[in-house]
Amino acid sequence: MEKRREFQINLISFLLVILIVITSYIIVREKVYEEIKNKNIINFLEISKTQNKEISHKLEKTLYAVELMSTNDEIVDYLKKTKKREDILNYGYNVALRTLLELEQIDDEIYLVWIANDSANFYIDSDETISDEKYEITKRPWYSYAQNSKNAIFTKPYKEYTTKKIGMTAIKAIRENNQIIGYIGADILIDGFENDLKNYVIGTRGFNFLVYNNEVILKSKKNINLDLNLIEKLKKVEYLEQDINGDNFIFIRQNTSIKDLDIVQAISLNEVMLSSERKIKEIGAIFILTTALIVLIYLILILQYILSNKKIKNEAIKDYLTNTFNRKGFLEETAKKIVEHQSENKIIACCTIDIDDFKLVNDKFGHDIGDKALITVSNIIKEHLKNEDILSRYGGDEFVLLLFERRKEPIIEKLEKIRQKIMKTYIIADEEILKITLSIGVAFLEKEDNLKSLIKKSDIALYKAKEEGKNKVVVYKE
Repeated sequence: MEKRREFQINLISFLLVILIVITSYIIVREKVYEEIKNKNIINFLEISKTQNKEISHKLEKTLYAVELMSTNDEIVDYLKKTKKREDILNYGYNVALRTLLELEQIDDEIYLVWIANDSANFYIDSDETISDEKYEITKRPWYSYAQNSKNAIFTKPYKEYTTKKIGMTAIKAIRENNQIIGYIGADILIDGFENDLKNYVIGTRGFNFLVYNNEVILKSKKNINLDLNLIEKLKKVEYLEQDINGDNFIFIRQNTSIKDLDIVQAISLNEVMLSSERKIKEIGAIFILTTALIVLIYLILILQYILSNKKIKNEAIKDYLTNTFNRKGFLEETAKKIVEHQSENKIIACCTIDIDDFKLVNDKFGHDIGDKALITVSNIIKEHLKNEDILSRYGGDEFVLLLFERRKEPIIEKLEKIRQKIMKTYIIADEEILKITLSIGVAFLEKEDNLKSLIKKSDIALYKAKEEGKNKVVVYKE
């Protein structure tokens, strides 16, 4: 019972250590993973900012081009002289048109340059388009922007007047003496940024969106839709994680130089971590090796503990000199064995063995030779025993032996062989030859016997052997 309890305690302790190790590994791995992930995301944020500067630069270049156009003398002169629709084709129309064509070449992003004014309620562009009488300048989407800004400014995306495509206008009101004499604008198509969005995709599975306010106006992958709530949330945080089609993505929102016009970039988390996966595996391998070492050390300690306990127990039940059971060990061991072998209907014999005249050996040759005699006797007896037989040094020079056989005759024969071999064995003591003999008393277990009574019977048989001259085997008789 104590062994089982001790084993259970050791097992529970070991399992707790394993649990702690596994839990620690998971926690450390997650922490390392998060640290590496955050570091990689910061790197990608910097890359994203650099790429978005390119788009901002293109938009700023268009605004700068409009600022330059607004100072062109031919354009300013033409707008001042065009007071009504009849004046559109007069007063330098051809010069103005040529100038618009030249100004259109300033910036590759511009696909159309145009001018307009309120007094004639007209519009002409570099494609030689002239608005008809139904044209209402005050209802154009760029009008309020131009009225409220002294500098060139981009409008929000709208459906362009001539192409009907989604575009944006860089617009500026041309003023003289604080009075607006007309407007000059440069149109860009949102589709023109499609290649930029594709070129600035991070990774093979990433994708980009061009967003105005919270509305997607262009995307690098047509089949991907973006959650409007996600766009709104990205205004308040540096990045967000979201699953799309079973793949986890990091979403980043970067501002351009144009108010409310942003780029949302999606980066595959797997690709973010790809470059660091080897490092994570190396950390994991180191941790596993470390934990394996801890477990090994713990197992060694448990083994040492078990062996130490076994040694202590052995010392408590074994005779230190002959390495046979002592009295305590013999009584414990035989109690179990007798019950076991009785159930198998075996003959059980208790043998009390005594070295004849052992006191004289000690007195004449000393205890060292006496110990040598005890060891010699115990070793010879062991040579004749089976695994199930039990030998003990019961006290002094007396051994008690428990034998198990199917018949009585082999027991007597075995004891005779032991007695005869001892009789033929000599011990060298102080240049003298010491000869020793054994007296053996045997008692067979009967139904009415217990261990105590059985030993007592074998003792009686031993005394009988001594009385009959020693060096003989005597079987107990009633």
